[in-house]
Amino acid sequence: SATYKIADAYWGKYIACRATATNEAGNVTGRSAASVAGTGAALKVSSRPYLSGTHTHGKTEYAHNGTWTPAATSFTYQWYIGTSAIRGATRSYYTPPLAYKGKPLNCIVTAHRLHYANGASRTPSVTIL
Repeated sequence: SATYKIADAYWGKYIACRATATNEAGNVTGRSAASVAGTGAALKVSSRPYLSGTHTHGKTEYAHNGTWTPAATSFTYQWYIGTSAIRGATRSYYTPPLAYKGKPLNCIVTAHRLHYANGASRTPSVTIL
C-alpha cells in the first residue's frame, strides 16, 4: 500500500520502503534509504512533581507524579541527596536514614508514553529532620 502505520514494535528501529512500478514494458523496483522510526516531542510537565511525608529520617517520603502533557502512562524515579543520586532508590517512595538528617532530599520523576520522548522533572527539595 502507499501508506503504512508503523507498528509499536518498530518504533526506534530502522525502516525502509520498497516500491515496484509496473507498466507494459515490465517492472522496476526501488528502495528508500533506511531511517529510524522516531518518537514525538518530550512529555512536558503541567504541574510539577512534589514530595509528601513528615520529612523526618526513618519515615517514608512519597514522590507524587505531577501531571504531564500529553498524559504519561508510566513513571520512573530516582531519589537524590542534594545532587547525588541515592543508589537503589528508584521507587515512588523512600525512607531516608539518620545519616541524611539536615540534608536536602529530592526526586527526579521521569514520565513515559509510547511514541514520545521521556519527560523529567525534579521535585522541590525538602530538608530531612
